[in-house]
Amino acid sequence: MGEIQKQSIRGTVFIYAGAIIGFLTSGILFPRLLSTEQIGLVNVLVSYATIFSLIASLGFLATTTKMFPFFRDKSKNHNGFVFLGSSISLIGFVLVGIIFFFINKYFIFDEKNNSDLLQQYSFLIYPLSFFIVLYNFLDNYNKALFNASRGLFLKEFLLRIVIVCLIIGFAIHIIDFGDFVYLYVASYSIPLFIIMYLLSREGQLSYVPRKGIIDKSLIKPVLSISFFGILSTTSAVITFQIDRIMVEDMVGLSAAGIYSTCFFFGTLVILPSRAILKISSTYIADSFRNKDIEMISSIYHKTSLNQYILGCLIFIGLWVNDKNIISILGTDFIEGKWVVFFIGLAYLSDMLSGASTHIIANSDYYKAQSVFSFALIVVVVIFNLIFIPYMGLVGAAVASFLAKFAFNLAKFIFIWHKFKLQPYNLHYVYISIVAILAYLAGYFTPGFDNYIFDIAVRSSITASTFLILTYLFNISEELSLAANNLTKKVFKR
Repeated sequence: MGEIQKQSIRGTVFIYAGAIIGFLTSGILFPRLLSTEQIGLVNVLVSYATIFSLIASLGFLATTTKMFPFFRDKSKNHNGFVFLGSSISLIGFVLVGIIFFFINKYFIFDEKNNSDLLQQYSFLIYPLSFFIVLYNFLDNYNKALFNASRGLFLKEFLLRIVIVCLIIGFAIHIIDFGDFVYLYVASYSIPLFIIMYLLSREGQLSYVPRKGIIDKSLIKPVLSISFFGILSTTSAVITFQIDRIMVEDMVGLSAAGIYSTCFFFGTLVILPSRAILKISSTYIADSFRNKDIEMISSIYHKTSLNQYILGCLIFIGLWVNDKNIISILGTDFIEGKWVVFFIGLAYLSDMLSGASTHIIANSDYYKAQSVFSFALIVVVVIFNLIFIPYMGLVGAAVASFLAKFAFNLAKFIFIWHKFKLQPYNLHYVYISIVAILAYLAGYFTPGFDNYIFDIAVRSSITASTFLILTYLFNISEELSLAANNLTKKVFKR
């Protein structure tokens, strides 16, 4: 667990540094410098490209995580694994690109779509998808080499720094909006080229094919995992991205801009899980190979408990500052207040589920994860069709919450039934009570006219109450140990 904690801490630093930069761009600069329609454009382009690229991976991302241990051998260039994965990614990109070329008229160029801006720049979906599909494979491969924090640095931190530079360039009139969009798309190539360089420097990037690259005994499981992995690896991202596409289609590009901006705040709840689960999934895969159920149980329990603690803290911190968030964004975004709330709840349910997705995906029951994933996509789309017409952009957030809650509940029941594993105990009740008390402490704090000062005071009271009560109840051994070690270091000085 030591390496998991080390990678998780390092990755968490990159994620939260990136979140701060993301807040600067999505929460401050974009709303002030771009129209809601322009914000909608860049977000919808990324949404289309992300879904495009994940389908183009042909499920090989799941194969990388689950099957790479059988290829691992640096002296033999990991038996041509990079050549295999890159080839599949490129073939998938071409196939999906051809399909998308013929069907995009139903999504982007349909008669009811009145967004000339999206139509003007829609061709950029292709290069953007190309950068993403290759980066996703190399990042997953790099993760399988037990270096998850590198990819987090490149995508969560460095890429956002570049975007900040671009929006500043737009603000001071060095570039116009058209230049900004082109450079925004081009910036996605930077993490790709850097990770290629680093892997090459370390002798981990060989594109030389190997005869008999796949052992005959592995062909069937690789094909099976890839086939079912198309759903299991894309569902989370598709449900993450499909909302803004459907909001754009049913309400308009401007509404998609409002939704995307407020959606960002809700996703802050799940940030801690990205580092924890990214490295945990590799250890879960190895544990299944070694039939170490005890390790899997330990990871399941600790990821669920600690993620729920951190998720509750972030969620109440956001909601206690709901008025301040709108003050930052401006009155154009007031409808998005409830997007923050329901998206925050949706991802809090993900935090509560811990490593459940990775446990199922890396087990012999990985096909069940694909069934759950397909069901999630269908339910999200159906719920969006039901709620968006009646509730507008807030309806998309409600749909996400309901679908994710049902999805996570189904996974919990499945793991409990198949593996006799479940991570929950009374500590989760204590966490919920502590979260409510901390929220009330922040809610009843007297307000201040200056929203920056109000955020600082209200958040400090809320967080202090939450952390102190969590420590006193000794809810998490890891967090209590970290607090004790920090205290010792402070007093030693």
